[in-house]
Amino acid sequence: MSGEDDSIIISHDDRVMTILMNRPHKLNAYSGDMKPRLIEAIREGDESDRVGCMIIKGAGTSFSSGSDLSADVKPDSVTYQNTYETSIKDDIRRLRRNNASSAFFDSKLQTPIIAQVHGWCLAGGLEIAMKCDLIVAADDAKFGYPIVRNTASPPTHMFTYLMGTQWSRYLLYTGDHVDGRTAARIGLALLSVPLEELDERVNALAQRIATVPPELIAINKAICEQALDAMGRPLLQELALEADAIAHKTTVMKNFYEIGETDGYKAALEFINKPYTNEPAT
Repeated sequence: MSGEDDSIIISHDDRVMTILMNRPHKLNAYSGDMKPRLIEAIREGDESDRVGCMIIKGAGTSFSSGSDLSADVKPDSVTYQNTYETSIKDDIRRLRRNNASSAFFDSKLQTPIIAQVHGWCLAGGLEIAMKCDLIVAADDAKFGYPIVRNTASPPTHMFTYLMGTQWSRYLLYTGDHVDGRTAARIGLALLSVPLEELDERVNALAQRIATVPPELIAINKAICEQALDAMGRPLLQELALEADAIAHKTTVMKNFYEIGETDGYKAALEFINKPYTNEPAT
């Protein structure tokens, strides 16, 4: 994955492949072709005989703060697609198209992926982490989906599978975040460790997984994925996508676009975030 775009950087250590999301100045918020490049890197790693485990991590101070809204919006106006005015049918079609490549995360891979999370892990960044096989977090990492307060419902849903109903409801009803220690306690993460130990602990776990013969890893990963599918995961992802399209029709969204068109993107964001403690802006 070389070239002018260094938003995704790949490295190898024995049979472990590390995929680094490299937009630290934007807290690794993804825009343009960064997410397709991430999916491409995962696909290439999964198809390589020399890769026994993959790690996804973020450069700088955070894992990922989600989608970079500002990349698609001019400073003085809202120029991206107005999802409030879009029909639910067309919005669902758009969401399906955007999520199609991400579905490759769910059940087709044969190679385990560890999400190494530090700093902010929000919205679409949290979706990426939850689609990995394991999450290892820094104690002070921050997991959340703040846009459920005003503009969206998650277009994919792994919350209940990982955390159960109570904590899923808490995160989705409030948009608040939890730290790494809490994430490990409630099942969102496998474990949390001090930040200074994160690289070493994740690399050791990845090397241990990569030591197992790949045929056995593929078999055991497949049964875990099949169990999730038997529990209704494919249907729930479709229902989550439809819920997101419906969520785009709220009065808050209508006001957001109206303010954006008249007063600019910054004013629109300030309006929707005013009742809450702001998460880091991208």
